Amino acid sequence: MARITPFGVLSACHGARHGEIAVAMAAEFGTVDADAVDDALDVLSVGLAAARSRDVASELLGAGEHLDGLLSVDLSPTRCDNDDLLLPPVLTAGTGHELALVQAAAEASRRAGIDLGVVASRDHVYLAHRGGAEGIVLSPRHEWRAIEASDLEEGDLAWRCSHEVSYLVLGEILRRTEHTGVLPVALRASELRMKLPLEHRVLDRLKVEHARLRARLN
Repeated sequence: MARITPFGVLSACHGARHGEIAVAMAAEFGTVDADAVDDALDVLSVGLAAARSRDVASELLGAGEHLDGLLSVDLSPTRCDNDDLLLPPVLTAGTGHELALVQAAAEASRRAGIDLGVVASRDHVYLAHRGGAEGIVLSPRHEWRAIEASDLEEGDLAWRCSHEVSYLVLGEILRRTEHTGVLPVALRASELRMKLPLEHRVLDRLKVEHARLRARLN
C-alpha cells in the first residue's frame, strides 16, 4: 500500500520529489487514493521509458511525443473547483492546469529514468532535460511540443524545485477560492503555503495576507 508522507514533513525536506509533494498537497484538501495515484504514475512512466536514449535531445523529444495525448491542458475559461490543480484528479482525467501537468510529467519521467525537471518563466511552466539539450523545453500548453527557449517572450527561464512549484499551485488555489468565496479552502491553501521554505520577507508578507484572510472568514 502506497504511503502518503505529510505535507508538513515534505515541505521541510530538501529534495522532495514533485510527485510525492503533489500527492501530499492533494491529501490536505480531501481523501486521496495513494495506490491509484501510484499506479497511474507507473503507467505513464512505462510509456516514457521507451523514450530513453543516450542522446539527450532525442530523449526529451521522445518524452514530449509520449506525453502528447495523455496529459493535456484544461482550457476551461473558468473553474469553480480545484480539481485541475491537484494531481489525483488530473491523472484520472488526463487533463488539468499546466502546473499539475508538469508535476505529473516530472514524476513519471523520474520513474522512467529520464531526468526531466520543471523550468518556469514569469507566466508559464515547462519541462527541460537536466542532462543537457539546453535551450529546448517541452510546453504542456502546446501539446508538449519542443520549443526553443529563445523564442519565448516571457522573460528568462529558471529551474523550479518541487517546493517552488507547490508554492505556485497553492497560490493559484488561494487566488481562485478567495475569488469564489470558498474561504475555508483559501485559508488552508494559505496555511500550507507558509509551511514551505521561504525567504523571511516573503513569509512576512504571507503572514499579513493570511491574517487578512482569516479576518474575512471570521
